[in-house]
Amino acid sequence: MIFIETSVFTRHLEKLMSDDEYRLLQKELVKMKQELFDELLESVREAKSIMRGEKPPSRVFVYDEPNVKTIRRRFNLSQPKFAGLLGISVGTLRNWEQGRRQPEGSARVLLLVAAKYPEAILDTVHPRIQTQSMTRRSVARSRVAA
Repeated sequence: MIFIETSVFTRHLEKLMSDDEYRLLQKELVKMKQELFDELLESVREAKSIMRGEKPPSRVFVYDEPNVKTIRRRFNLSQPKFAGLLGISVGTLRNWEQGRRQPEGSARVLLLVAAKYPEAILDTVHPRIQTQSMTRRSVARSRVAA
């Protein structure tokens, strides 16, 4: 079996793995059964067609982005205090609130949890803020209003 690699594929792989991992991958690809390799190649070609807009994807996943400013206001916290609660910089929080950037990864998940279960964030991350800025009752009312 012959394995021909495109330069685009190589550039992407080089960014993701070390030279040793890359060489190991090449060895493993050579060991693959022809049928599996053909399926992989077909999948890559299909992905390229989807990326170019020539073919629709079989499924699309859409995730709602958290409204950071609304979540912060429910906590009744200033930007510096809310940033401290989340463990992020005030600049990052402002970028999120002003739509210049979107929260990603664990920060996004934490915001979604904060929106749905604010008392869990207060109890777990920073219990002192609860007594300073809001009570459990006001948190419960903000959840019902949402």
